[in-house]
Amino acid sequence: MKQIQQVLQASAQLFSLLGNTPKVEERDQFIEMIHQKLEERQVAIDELVAVGFVFDENNKMHVTLQELDKGIQERLQNVLKLIKEDLNYEFTKVQTRNYKS
Repeated sequence: MKQIQQVLQASAQLFSLLGNTPKVEERDQFIEMIHQKLEERQVAIDELVAVGFVFDENNKMHVTLQELDKGIQERLQNVLKLIKEDLNYEFTKVQTRNYKS
C-alpha cells in the first residue's frame, strides 16, 4: 500500500509540473525538473513492481494511477511539442540573422 501511494504522489507531482508552460529562458531548468520527477517516479514504480504489484481495475487507487499515467503521457507530448516549436523558432531566428549578415 505504501508503494502505490508513493507512485501516486510522484505521478501527481509530475502531472502538475507538466501543466506549466516555461518561458524560453527557463526551458533548461524546466526540462531538468521534469527529468528529476520522472526519475523519482520510476524509482517508486520499480519499488511497486518489486513487491508484486498487479493492476486491479476495481481498485480506485489503481484506476487513479492509470488515469494519471495517461494524463502524464499527454502532457509530456504537449511539452515536447512546445519545446520543439520553441527550438525551431530559435533556429529560424539564428538562420535569419546569419542570412542578413
